[in-house]
Parts: sequence; C-alpha cells; structure tokens
Amino acid sequence: MKQSWFRGVLFTLASMVTSFLGLVILSFPASVVLLPVSVYLYQAAMDSLFSSWSTFVSALLEVVFGIRVRVSGDLQRLKGPCLIVMNHRTRFDWMFFWSFMLRMGDTRKLKIVLKSSLKKVPIFGWGLQKLQFFFLSRLWEKDKHYITDTMEYFNSTGYPVNTLLFPEGTDLSPSNREKSQAYAKEKGIPSVHYVLHPRTKGFVHLLKEMRKAGTPPSVYDVSVAYVGPIPQNESNIASGDWPDEIHFHSRLVPPSEVPLEDNELEQWLKQCWEEKEEQLRVFYSQGRRHFHDNYLKESHYTQLYMVWCLCFWSALLLLFVTALYHWPTACTLYCLSLFLFYPVLVCLGGLDTAVVWLCKHMHWKIGINGIY
Repeated sequence: MKQSWFRGVLFTLASMVTSFLGLVILSFPASVVLLPVSVYLYQAAMDSLFSSWSTFVSALLEVVFGIRVRVSGDLQRLKGPCLIVMNHRTRFDWMFFWSFMLRMGDTRKLKIVLKSSLKKVPIFGWGLQKLQFFFLSRLWEKDKHYITDTMEYFNSTGYPVNTLLFPEGTDLSPSNREKSQAYAKEKGIPSVHYVLHPRTKGFVHLLKEMRKAGTPPSVYDVSVAYVGPIPQNESNIASGDWPDEIHFHSRLVPPSEVPLEDNELEQWLKQCWEEKEEQLRVFYSQGRRHFHDNYLKESHYTQLYMVWCLCFWSALLLLFVTALYHWPTACTLYCLSLFLFYPVLVCLGGLDTAVVWLCKHMHWKIGINGIY
C-alpha cells in the first residue's frame, strides 16, 4: 500500500480520540456504578465496549483504507476457552489480530498478553487496564504470580477466555533477529529467519493455569504474514506505511492432542515454531503469496457489523464534540480530572491489578447477581 501521511494521521487521530472517548471517558462512570455492584457485569460491560471499539479500528483499516484480510486453515470458530499462540512479526500484530477474531471468534472474550509498559501509555493504556489484559514485566517470578492471580480471576467469571500469547516475547525487528541468531549459534540450535525462538516458560505456566478452570482449553496455532510494507513502529502507522494484505493461517489443536507434562509442552511448542518457520519461508518465497487455497469466505454479517461500528463511533464522536461545544467548562474539567486520576492509578499498579487484588484478598466473588 502506497504510503500516505493523510491516511496515517487520520487513522491515528480517530483511534486515539475514540479510545479516549469510549475506553476512558464513558467507561469511567460505568466502572464506578458497576464495579461495586457486580464484578461480572463490570467485566462484561468493559469487554463489550472494547469489542465494539476494536471492530471500529478494524473497520477503519479494512472498509475505509482498503487493507485486505484473509483467513485460511482450520476455519472453525473459536469456542470455549482457548490459548492462541502466534508469531510476532511486528509490534502491531495484536491490533491486526482483531480482524482475525472478528471473523473467527468473539473479541469480547479476547485477552492479550502484552508488556507492562503499554498500560502506562496515556489514554490507550488506561483503557486497556479495564479489559484485564495480561501485562508482563519480563521478570519471571513476578510474572508467574501475576499470571496465576489473573487466571484465578478469569476462572471465577464463569465465561471462557480466549488468550493471545506471543511466545517469542518480542517482535521480529532486525535487531531482535540478530539476537535470536546469536542465541541459536551459542546454543548450537538451527538458526531461524522468519520467526524468533519461542520462550516456553510463560506458555507452559499460562496453559496450566487455564486448565484449572475445569474445561481443558484448546490451542489455536496462528501464523500471520503480510503482503506489502510491514509497519514496525509508531511512525510507520502514523505515516500510513501499511500492508496491502494481512494473511492469517490457523490450526486448531484440541485438548486431547496437547501434551500434559511441562517438558513435553516445551518440545511441542518448539516443534510448532519449526513448522511455522518453514510455513512462513514458503509464504514469502513464492510469487503469489498465500498460505492455502481454502480461504474463509467473507460473511455479510462481518461487513455489516464493521459498518455499524463505524457509524456508532462516528456518531458518538459527534455527540462528544457537541457536548464540548455547549458545556466546554464541565467537559474540560471532567477530562482533566481523568488525566490526573489515571496516572496516579498507574503508579499504584493499575486498575487491572486493583480489581484482581480485591477479588482475591477481599473475597469478592464474581457472579451475575453481584459480589457476595
């Protein structure tokens, strides 16, 4: 896709403003009202709001700006709890992945494992805290307890969670590729070029915690590849240097085929990544880039839902501008109060940590009838 600053700036502004409007401004009073009444309803409301907003972002990329998304492989929709493992080609894979979930799953149940610094990002990070995403510090002992506490929180909600994990731990930037190849040379293992060697410890622990919910989770092995420019950083997004097509290839692994023992799980994941390396090598080396011929047929419902979310968030933005025009002082004071509140909350660990702590130590139980 030809680079366009106009397209990039428009997308960035629309995403950030609607994120602030929905995930911060509107969600704050909803949190104040619902959280003391029912953690279940609070989580469901935040998840539904995110689902609508993430679809708006996907619609901007696809409907407005023309990026084509193609899905192949096992085309069964994600049902029940599942752990999704995907290669990490660019820092924005998780955002593009929303388009996959729009077609194959339920974005209301999507939880993403991200680095902890992201929840400190003004506006966007503040909203992500309310979604109870996993924010890891890359300090194993700390992250191990964090994963356990967060999964205990989700296991008590009563509805299945689809968790997206990037086992590589970081994106495939040139510097990270060099580090990966140096690591392979040091350990005497084969060098890879289209993926990074996966980190198995977090994958094994997360899957074990998900199994404690009672229903063994499936594993979705997803490969992502791009046709055209690959946005590696924020400046690429803001300048409109985007791919023409995004390809996802999925492989469903039922619970019965996922090993139980830790060492077997580690070897199983490494084998998956060896296969993924070959799969991506073939994709990028052929003239007509594609994973498979059995691509998912686009649903009219998906297109209509994207258009609806475009209209909804555009109308919401118009209402906010109208309110700002008629009540500038009140709106400004409210927004400023949020800009003071959230940084303080982040310094205390974030709303995500606070909710999990309250449910664990204050003996809150998550139920549709409230806290009891």
